[in-house]
Amino acid sequence: MTAYRRPFGAVSGVTVAVSLAALIALPVPFLRSIGFTGLLIPLVSVVVALTLLPALLLTVGHKLEWPHRRSGSAESRLWRRIGGFVVAHRWSSAVVALAILVVLAIPAFSMRLADPTNSSLASTGGPAGAAIERVESAGLGDGLTKPVEIVTDRPGEVVAALRGDDQVAGLTAPDTWVSGTNHVVDAWTHDDVSTGSGSDAAAHIRSVAEGLGADVGGLAAQNSDFIDAVYGNVWWVVLLIIVVTFILLAIALRSIVLPLKALLLNIFSIAAAYGVMVWIWQDGHGTELLFNQQASGAITVWIPIAVFAFLFGLSMDYEVFLLSRIREAHDEGASTDDATVTGVARTGRLVTSAALILFLAFISLSQVPATDVKILATGLALGIILDATLVRGVLAPALVAALGDVNWWVPTWWPKSKNSSHHDSQSTTPSR
Repeated sequence: MTAYRRPFGAVSGVTVAVSLAALIALPVPFLRSIGFTGLLIPLVSVVVALTLLPALLLTVGHKLEWPHRRSGSAESRLWRRIGGFVVAHRWSSAVVALAILVVLAIPAFSMRLADPTNSSLASTGGPAGAAIERVESAGLGDGLTKPVEIVTDRPGEVVAALRGDDQVAGLTAPDTWVSGTNHVVDAWTHDDVSTGSGSDAAAHIRSVAEGLGADVGGLAAQNSDFIDAVYGNVWWVVLLIIVVTFILLAIALRSIVLPLKALLLNIFSIAAAYGVMVWIWQDGHGTELLFNQQASGAITVWIPIAVFAFLFGLSMDYEVFLLSRIREAHDEGASTDDATVTGVARTGRLVTSAALILFLAFISLSQVPATDVKILATGLALGIILDATLVRGVLAPALVAALGDVNWWVPTWWPKSKNSSHHDSQSTTPSR
């Protein structure tokens, strides 16, 4: 008997929406805007796919396939061979794929959050780049373009406290920079505040000024406050995404193990994307070759959370594609090994095509003449390719095959599906 077809398409769309909607909870307006937009797009797509698309298929029928020149199975013979190889060599495939992801993720541990350095911006050319080069060559301190802005009613005390400080390259407090009793004092550092030493110097200046009762702004202070506000509270946002996604997948897949594995693989996938992004942009391996631009020296503060939201949703989308086909094949009577190969064969071509479309879209986005956008597009493009090939094509099926019937374990209190097959059991006997 054919197994019950669960609404995996709706689950897939909702998981994407959940990951992007989490941005709404962050205390940053432009990230909330991305979250609202990201929430609506997949939800509208799901509604269209469940209502308008079936109506069109029923109305127009096979005419939509014109000029269809292929017939036969929807499975990919290439991906069936790949799936068969991975299942036959499950442990070695899993170890190799996991080792590659770990190596790629290592640079992420040295990630520095700040705006791109002046040197990187200057290498983009144009009038702005030329102006930055002139400022740097003037010998006034690379931090001149990103000063620490100090607002105080006691400018004399602030200037006296900072004058002669070896971490301060220069000070200015024009008499015209005043509103009521508030005066503005600009202090800048010897090094660009996007570098480690420059950031430390800016933090020192801020500490001295705030110790005198002043309010401090500027790019360095703004980035520091952004990091505290977003990344200081991001743990509960991530936890919320994980819990909601786990519940959705557990209900749809009727499994506890498969959702846990999917979430774990997402962590490795996103970490690898972070590592590659840091290695290319922050460390400068290939930026001149690929973008004719110097290394950024840092990763812009808002990019990691944006990359996480997008990649988590898209990666889980691909995971649902794969696991849903494996679940259906298993419900139809196939062993775990055979179901895994069938799932890879049925989804490999679709997932690869979808990933390639997104990859090319993000590559096009990377041509925008803004370093922030280039960094974001690089992280998303490479993250998508890594996830669709190495993770979904090798690591995920290898682990499903390795775990065998453990994949289908559910607690004794889990409600039974009236249409589930005899394979929807609680046996933990290995399939091989």
